[in-house]
Amino acid sequence: MLEQLFPVPLGGVFDGDMTVEGDSLDQAAGWVQTLLAEMFPQTASVTIEEWEARYAITPAAGEALQQRQAAVLAAIQARGGLSIPYFTALAAVWGYTIEIEELPPNSTDPAVPEGSSGTPETVFIWRIHPIAAPVVYFRAGQSCAGEPLDYAPTESAVEALFQKLKPAHTMFIFASS
Repeated sequence: MLEQLFPVPLGGVFDGDMTVEGDSLDQAAGWVQTLLAEMFPQTASVTIEEWEARYAITPAAGEALQQRQAAVLAAIQARGGLSIPYFTALAAVWGYTIEIEELPPNSTDPAVPEGSSGTPETVFIWRIHPIAAPVVYFRAGQSCAGEPLDYAPTESAVEALFQKLKPAHTMFIFASS
C-alpha cells in the first residue's frame, strides 16, 4: 500500500524502508483493535486491573477473567439501593441466586453479636442464604491462558460487594451454603 503512494516506482534501499514502515503501521493497527477492546470492561483483559482499581474491587486469588469482568460491570451498574430486591438483583448480576431473610429486631439468633439484639444500631439484620453459585466455563476469546476449564467462585466476592454497598444501619449475616 505504501508503494502506491509514491508517483514513481522506488527500489533498492527504499524497499527495506517500506517493509519496516508497513510493519509499524500493521502493529499500530493491531494496538488500535486492542484499545477498542480495552475501552469496555466486558472485553478488557490487559487493563482489567485498572478497571478494578477504579471501582475498588479486589479480586479473589485465581479468579477467572470472566468473573473479574462481571465484577467490574456489576460495580458500574450498581445505582444503589436499600431494599432486599435490589441486593437480590445485584447478586443475580454476578450469577448468584440468593434469598434474603430479614430478622426481627429482638432476634435471639446465635449469629447476632451478643448484647446487640434490639438496640437501635442493629434493628435491621439480614441473613443471606446462597441458593446457587455460578460456574464460569473457559471460553475462547473471553478467557486467558492458564485459567481452569471451569471455575466456581466463592461467595466472598459477593460478600465484599454487599458489605461495601449495604446501608449503614443494616447488618448482614452470610449463612454458609
